[in-house]
Amino acid sequence: MPMLWGRDNVTSFQDTVHPGYGTFVLGPNEPDQIHQSNMSPSEAYGIWMEYINPLAAQGYTLISPACTDNDNSFTWYQTFFNLCYAPGSGCIVNMLAFHSYNTDPQHLITYANKFHDAFGLDVIISEFADEDYNNGPQADQDALWNYAGTVKDFVNNTPWIKMAFPFGLVAPSDLGNADINVNALNGLIDWSGNPTPLAEFYFNP
Repeated sequence: MPMLWGRDNVTSFQDTVHPGYGTFVLGPNEPDQIHQSNMSPSEAYGIWMEYINPLAAQGYTLISPACTDNDNSFTWYQTFFNLCYAPGSGCIVNMLAFHSYNTDPQHLITYANKFHDAFGLDVIISEFADEDYNNGPQADQDALWNYAGTVKDFVNNTPWIKMAFPFGLVAPSDLGNADINVNALNGLIDWSGNPTPLAEFYFNP
Protein backbone atom coordinates (compact mmCIF):
# COMPACT_ATOMS: atom_id res chain seq x y z
CA MET A 1 0.00 0.00 0.00
CA PRO A 2 2.31 2.79 -1.18
CA MET A 3 1.87 6.21 0.43
CA LEU A 4 2.66 9.64 -0.87
CA TRP A 5 3.77 10.72 2.61
CA GLY A 6 4.33 14.39 1.79
CA ARG A 7 5.62 16.95 -0.68
CA ASP A 8 9.24 15.72 -0.38
CA ASN A 9 8.37 12.13 -1.23
CA VAL A 10 6.96 12.59 -4.71
CA THR A 11 9.96 11.13 -6.56
CA SER A 12 10.19 7.96 -4.44
CA PHE A 13 6.42 7.56 -4.66
CA GLN A 14 6.45 7.78 -8.45
CA ASP A 15 9.37 5.34 -8.61
CA THR A 16 7.33 2.83 -6.58
CA VAL A 17 3.84 3.05 -8.01
CA HIS A 18 3.20 1.37 -11.35
CA PRO A 19 0.41 -0.78 -12.77
CA GLY A 20 0.15 -4.05 -10.87
CA TYR A 21 2.37 -3.00 -7.95
CA GLY A 22 -0.48 -2.92 -5.46
CA THR A 23 -4.20 -2.52 -4.91
CA PHE A 24 -4.41 0.51 -2.63
CA VAL A 25 -2.60 3.84 -2.50
CA LEU A 26 -2.50 6.18 0.50
CA GLY A 27 -2.60 9.97 0.55
CA PRO A 28 -0.40 12.26 2.71
CA ASN A 29 0.34 11.39 6.33
CA GLU A 30 -1.28 13.65 8.93
CA PRO A 31 -1.32 16.81 6.80
CA ASP A 32 -3.18 18.49 9.67
CA GLN A 33 -0.11 18.14 11.95
CA ILE A 34 2.81 20.57 11.87
CA HIS A 35 5.36 17.84 12.64
CA GLN A 36 4.05 15.47 9.97
CA SER A 37 3.36 16.23 6.29
CA ASN A 38 1.88 19.62 7.33
CA MET A 39 -0.19 20.70 4.32
CA SER A 40 -3.16 22.93 3.83
CA PRO A 41 -6.20 21.21 2.29
CA SER A 42 -5.61 23.11 -0.95
CA GLU A 43 -1.97 21.97 -1.18
CA ALA A 44 -2.97 18.38 -0.42
CA TYR A 45 -5.69 18.61 -3.07
CA GLY A 46 -3.17 19.82 -5.66
CA ILE A 47 -0.78 16.96 -4.87
CA TRP A 48 -3.68 14.53 -4.90
CA MET A 49 -4.87 15.60 -8.33
CA GLU A 50 -1.39 15.56 -9.86
CA TYR A 51 0.05 12.36 -8.43
CA ILE A 52 -2.68 10.21 -6.87
CA ASN A 53 -5.91 10.77 -8.77
CA PRO A 54 -4.46 9.42 -12.07
CA LEU A 55 -3.73 6.09 -10.36
CA ALA A 56 -7.44 5.25 -10.34
CA ALA A 57 -7.07 4.52 -14.05
CA GLN A 58 -4.41 1.92 -13.16
CA GLY A 59 -6.86 0.09 -10.90
CA TYR A 60 -5.76 1.48 -7.56
CA THR A 61 -8.21 2.16 -4.74
CA LEU A 62 -7.48 5.71 -3.57
CA ILE A 63 -7.40 6.30 0.18
CA SER A 64 -7.64 9.88 1.47
CA PRO A 65 -5.00 11.81 3.38
CA ALA A 66 -4.97 10.49 6.94
CA CYS A 67 -5.68 13.20 9.50
CA THR A 68 -5.99 12.73 13.24
CA ASP A 69 -9.28 12.53 15.12
CA ASN A 70 -10.25 15.94 16.43
CA ASP A 71 -12.45 18.85 15.41
CA ASN A 72 -9.63 20.73 13.65
CA SER A 73 -8.99 17.66 11.54
CA PHE A 74 -12.68 17.42 10.73
CA THR A 75 -12.53 21.00 9.44
CA TRP A 76 -9.44 20.08 7.38
CA TYR A 77 -11.34 17.20 5.79
CA GLN A 78 -14.34 19.42 5.08
CA THR A 79 -12.21 21.87 3.12
CA PHE A 80 -10.37 19.10 1.27
CA PHE A 81 -13.57 17.32 0.24
CA ASN A 82 -15.25 20.59 -0.75
CA LEU A 83 -12.39 21.05 -3.22
CA CYS A 84 -12.50 17.44 -4.27
CA TYR A 85 -16.23 17.32 -4.86
CA ALA A 86 -16.54 20.71 -6.56
CA PRO A 87 -18.27 20.54 -9.95
CA GLY A 88 -15.83 19.63 -12.68
CA SER A 89 -13.04 18.59 -10.31
CA GLY A 90 -12.85 14.96 -11.40
CA CYS A 91 -11.36 14.10 -8.02
CA ILE A 92 -11.68 10.47 -6.91
CA VAL A 93 -11.48 9.33 -3.28
CA ASN A 94 -12.60 5.77 -2.59
CA MET A 95 -12.05 5.55 1.17
CA LEU A 96 -11.28 7.85 4.10
CA ALA A 97 -8.31 7.17 6.38
CA PHE A 98 -7.69 8.62 9.82
CA HIS A 99 -5.40 8.10 12.81
CA SER A 100 -6.44 7.79 16.44
CA TYR A 101 -4.26 8.11 19.53
CA ASN A 102 -6.35 8.37 22.70
CA THR A 103 -6.82 6.40 25.91
CA ASP A 104 -10.62 6.38 25.54
CA PRO A 105 -11.76 3.88 22.88
CA GLN A 106 -15.05 5.77 22.58
CA HIS A 107 -13.08 8.71 21.17
CA LEU A 108 -11.99 6.57 18.20
CA ILE A 109 -15.54 5.27 17.75
CA THR A 110 -17.07 8.76 17.88
CA TYR A 111 -14.78 10.17 15.22
CA ALA A 112 -15.00 7.12 12.98
CA ASN A 113 -18.77 7.61 12.93
CA LYS A 114 -18.45 11.38 12.49
CA PHE A 115 -16.13 11.04 9.49
CA HIS A 116 -18.22 8.29 7.90
CA ASP A 117 -21.49 10.16 8.38
CA ALA A 118 -20.11 13.45 7.06
CA PHE A 119 -18.31 12.20 3.97
CA GLY A 120 -20.16 8.99 3.09
CA LEU A 121 -17.03 6.91 2.56
CA ASP A 122 -15.87 3.57 3.88
CA VAL A 123 -13.21 4.09 6.53
CA ILE A 124 -9.68 2.85 7.19
CA ILE A 125 -8.14 3.45 10.61
CA SER A 126 -4.59 3.46 9.35
CA GLU A 127 -2.97 4.04 12.78
CA PHE A 128 -4.36 3.64 16.27
CA ALA A 129 -3.03 3.03 19.76
CA ASP A 130 -3.98 3.52 23.39
CA GLU A 131 -1.89 6.66 23.86
CA ASP A 132 -2.32 10.02 25.59
CA TYR A 133 -0.53 12.92 23.88
CA ASN A 134 -2.11 15.54 26.15
CA ASN A 135 0.09 15.08 29.23
CA GLY A 136 -2.46 12.83 30.88
CA PRO A 137 -1.80 9.43 32.46
CA GLN A 138 -0.99 6.57 30.13
CA ALA A 139 -2.95 3.34 30.23
CA ASP A 140 -1.89 0.50 32.45
CA GLN A 141 -2.11 -3.09 31.21
CA ASP A 142 -5.72 -3.62 32.28
CA ALA A 143 -6.87 -0.39 30.68
CA LEU A 144 -5.03 -1.22 27.47
CA TRP A 145 -6.77 -4.60 27.22
CA ASN A 146 -10.12 -2.89 27.70
CA TYR A 147 -9.23 -0.42 24.94
CA ALA A 148 -8.09 -3.18 22.60
CA GLY A 149 -11.21 -5.28 23.16
CA THR A 150 -13.56 -2.34 22.63
CA VAL A 151 -11.83 -1.20 19.44
CA LYS A 152 -11.60 -4.71 18.01
CA ASP A 153 -15.30 -5.33 18.63
CA PHE A 154 -16.19 -2.03 16.97
CA VAL A 155 -14.02 -2.70 13.92
CA ASN A 156 -15.22 -6.28 13.48
CA ASN A 157 -18.88 -5.31 13.76
CA THR A 158 -18.87 -2.16 11.62
CA PRO A 159 -19.22 -3.07 7.95
CA TRP A 160 -18.03 0.28 6.62
CA ILE A 161 -14.66 -0.02 8.39
CA LYS A 162 -12.60 -1.93 5.88
CA MET A 163 -9.21 -2.02 7.62
CA ALA A 164 -7.66 -1.03 10.95
CA PHE A 165 -3.96 -1.03 11.80
CA PRO A 166 -2.82 -0.99 15.45
CA PHE A 167 0.42 0.93 15.89
CA GLY A 168 3.42 -0.73 17.47
CA LEU A 169 5.06 -2.99 14.88
CA VAL A 170 8.53 -1.65 15.68
CA ALA A 171 11.31 -2.74 18.02
CA PRO A 172 10.36 -2.26 21.69
CA SER A 173 13.27 0.13 22.14
CA ASP A 174 11.81 2.39 19.43
CA LEU A 175 8.35 2.82 20.92
CA GLY A 176 9.54 5.26 23.57
CA ASN A 177 12.01 7.25 21.50
CA ALA A 178 11.51 10.91 20.69
CA ASP A 179 10.24 10.28 17.16
CA ILE A 180 7.56 7.74 18.14
CA ASN A 181 6.97 8.15 21.88
CA VAL A 182 4.08 5.70 22.22
CA ASN A 183 3.25 3.81 25.40
CA ALA A 184 5.37 0.66 25.16
CA LEU A 185 2.42 -1.49 26.25
CA ASN A 186 1.10 -1.00 22.70
CA GLY A 187 4.03 -3.01 21.33
CA LEU A 188 3.18 -5.72 18.83
CA ILE A 189 6.59 -7.42 18.77
CA ASP A 190 8.76 -8.37 21.72
CA TRP A 191 12.51 -8.10 22.22
CA SER A 192 13.00 -11.35 20.28
CA GLY A 193 10.96 -10.16 17.31
CA ASN A 194 7.99 -12.37 18.10
CA PRO A 195 4.33 -11.30 18.27
CA THR A 196 3.20 -10.05 21.67
CA PRO A 197 -0.07 -11.25 23.22
CA LEU A 198 -1.59 -7.95 22.09
CA ALA A 199 -0.59 -8.66 18.49
CA GLU A 200 -2.06 -12.15 18.71
CA PHE A 201 -5.30 -10.64 20.05
CA TYR A 202 -5.57 -8.01 17.32
CA PHE A 203 -4.63 -10.20 14.37
CA ASN A 204 -6.41 -13.42 15.22
CA PRO A 205 -10.20 -13.71 14.76
